[in-house]
Amino acid sequence: MTLQHSIGNQAVARLHAATSARDTGLPVQRSPLDPAPVQRSPDADLKPKSARQQALSTHKAVKEHWDHSYGGGNQGNGPEEAHKRFSRSYRGGDEAAQTLSHQAFLVYDAQAGLREQEESEEESVNEREVQGMLINNRLLFASNFNESMELFEDYQTDGKDGRDAYSEIIGTHQSDQGREANLPNADAREYVDRVKRAELKTKSLFSKTKPRNPTGDATADALRKRHGKPVMIVDISDPPKPLKHLLTHEDYIGAIFFITFGEEKKLVHAEQKLMLALHRSGVTPEEVRGPHAIMGRYRGCLCCTAALKYYQSRFTGLQFDPNPGFYYWTSLANLYKHQDHVVNDPKFHENMMELARGLPSSSALSRVEPPANAEDRHGPQLTEPASSAARRGYRTSSDTEGETETDSDRMDTDSDRMDTDGEYEPKPRAYDLTYTEDSAGKLGKGSKAQNSRSRARATRIVSPEGKEEIQIAYLNNDTEAETNAYRKWHEKGASQAELRDIVMEVDVSDRSETAIYSHVSRYVTGRTGHEKRDNTEAGRQDIKRRKTGVNTGKKESDSTGTGWQKMTRDSDGWQLLLARVQADSVFYGEWQRRESDPDLGVIPFSKMSPELAQYVADQRSTYTVSSMAGLLHMQEKTTRTNLVKTYGQAKPLAATSAQGAS
Repeated sequence: MTLQHSIGNQAVARLHAATSARDTGLPVQRSPLDPAPVQRSPDADLKPKSARQQALSTHKAVKEHWDHSYGGGNQGNGPEEAHKRFSRSYRGGDEAAQTLSHQAFLVYDAQAGLREQEESEEESVNEREVQGMLINNRLLFASNFNESMELFEDYQTDGKDGRDAYSEIIGTHQSDQGREANLPNADAREYVDRVKRAELKTKSLFSKTKPRNPTGDATADALRKRHGKPVMIVDISDPPKPLKHLLTHEDYIGAIFFITFGEEKKLVHAEQKLMLALHRSGVTPEEVRGPHAIMGRYRGCLCCTAALKYYQSRFTGLQFDPNPGFYYWTSLANLYKHQDHVVNDPKFHENMMELARGLPSSSALSRVEPPANAEDRHGPQLTEPASSAARRGYRTSSDTEGETETDSDRMDTDSDRMDTDGEYEPKPRAYDLTYTEDSAGKLGKGSKAQNSRSRARATRIVSPEGKEEIQIAYLNNDTEAETNAYRKWHEKGASQAELRDIVMEVDVSDRSETAIYSHVSRYVTGRTGHEKRDNTEAGRQDIKRRKTGVNTGKKESDSTGTGWQKMTRDSDGWQLLLARVQADSVFYGEWQRRESDPDLGVIPFSKMSPELAQYVADQRSTYTVSSMAGLLHMQEKTTRTNLVKTYGQAKPLAATSAQGAS
């Protein structure tokens, strides 16, 4: 009852929501495997987190374990150690997956060859990956960028013209010079060898006298059924026929589909496009007949691997590489934007945390002999510093070369390029390097992520009673009580990050993690950041704070309401504002970077064009500046100050309407 009187029923409900989800016998420490708890909204109704909020919670939890950034972030996040995997056998059940990976290499090489033929001075996209999916005896391929699959437009056929379009596609090659460009010698040789090996082993699948994998290779079986079947580019945003029909009807057995996703013009990991095609098709597990696999040139990143594991929980026959690469926020951001059903499911969070409690993997050069001390983890593997992980994230290579009785190591130019009279004979890999001689490009030393905490720091200091004290002070907007609570527990050893987390459990203002950390820091240190400007001393007692928060019932008001609304991502106002943002190329570029990486700072007001700033100023009559600034990744106070300075004070729509009526 005392608690209700102090902060009101609504805030009590929010406090209970924040604590009940963690009542596990260790009340001051949340297990990373637990689903992120939901928050209570100000009206005390249960309001689950949005997909973006769930993703940010998962992102934060992952970075507590994988707390190093590699290659300035370009190579992703990971821990201090990683697994190194060595060439292994794919016989005895993995043949279809390996053949699918070979096709991904060849399709990638084909799109690179077509780009090379265009002789464009500037590459339109930086394509890095192609992934394939085998489902119901047909093949789907996707790349990170739509433009790569659209290069195959001239190869489309309904199959009735007798054209073997897929053979033509994978018979198109990038030059060795192009393949080796900008790569260290060892990496250049590795890539060329992998492509040629994929080409030779693919051709040998179709030997008329002694084919490779005559049985037990479902990918090869699908390719053998390609004759007379369509080769199509399919935009899963607007497919030419229902996706379910394309993925299940017997008319499309042996068909080849190149998948694009017209709703997203930027990078989306290829695996996610294939999973999205499966989801949007509405295909049920019972409608998937025979082997089902998703494989590519590269192993999946942490997020894609966790998503594949999520899909595998429903499509139990789905085969994929379970050894993830490193972690990229961009991947998780795309997943919450386009597949919120995955991110909102606690199983996905559990998958992410299970993988993040382990180590990422990279592959040794194919020429490296597995060391004697390597463990057998479905192939030789050992643990090494992550700085020694390979920069290129190839899947583990096989332990054999391929050779035929024919002299040609390229597909010929006949219409039936993949079929041959040569006999295939496997040839064991001739290793010429030891582990210590692996000279592939390495990630190098990583840097500790700015906002991460070590596992040792995860231990909480603040007691349950102290936590309640902090949250009540925050919800009451009580400057003195909040200051005293923060400082008391900080002096007892609680980090500002721990205090931030306690506040975030009850905050519903959608302020960022960084913004709340800064808020806590101001109260702990007594500094506003403007002491020099204002000619004041640190520790002043008149630190101004936000106007948002829960109405605790302490003050009565006869106001009829301000008339201002909170702009959200679901509101029409945001869609209109986003269109204006997209028209401002400089600001839009900065905004996209923040959307892709939540750890970047706010966008300076100076990046906003006068036209966009004027539009935002006009919207102040309807929407709060704080909500617009949050969506725009801008600092609220700076945005408000600049808008007032340039365009004057805002008036709420209700007030404006009332004046007009008087």
